[in-house]
Amino acid sequence: MGFRKNGFSCEGERNNERRSSKLISWETITKNKKYGGLGIRDLQTVRKVAMTERVLPLLNKENRKWCEMLNHQCKRWHPWMKVSGKDLSKNGKAIAGCLATLKDGLKICIGNGKNTNLWRDPWISIVPLSIWPTFIDVEELEKYAMVDELIKDRGWNDELLDTCFGNGLRRLIEECSINVAEGKDRWVWIHSKDG
Repeated sequence: MGFRKNGFSCEGERNNERRSSKLISWETITKNKKYGGLGIRDLQTVRKVAMTERVLPLLNKENRKWCEMLNHQCKRWHPWMKVSGKDLSKNGKAIAGCLATLKDGLKICIGNGKNTNLWRDPWISIVPLSIWPTFIDVEELEKYAMVDELIKDRGWNDELLDTCFGNGLRRLIEECSINVAEGKDRWVWIHSKDG
């Protein structure tokens, strides 16, 4: 197996016959054998997967020493905002890359709603409300900044939901459970069949 500019080539000999070389794409090399690939692991992907276990504790501001160190490097870790910091370590840069990759599967599970921004955080689905193409009463909703303002008596404030959101979006909000007893909101990974 040898490397060429646009892929890898395979050459071989069988019974003293020289076979022609074939160009194999990187995608084929790293594809699972059961799907027709060679099953060789892509180390960049493996590194991202290894770093993902660090993302949720960091987003949830868990009281761990390494989280505290990374929070000194960057004040706001968020998958939908560009994470920057001139003093980011290699691990910090790797986690920032993971955030961008994982953002399509991260969502906030509502506890008391005090830590979740109504517009910028993905709490209804995996996309923040500010990005959704939806019809809502923006003038009415501009008064509210955090999700806890939509909560009344450990449940959703039905009057406010009627005033601000259409029926479709309201149904999605009502499907979001509120875990006030659990305390603060927390980031969760929404699992999918392919990882």
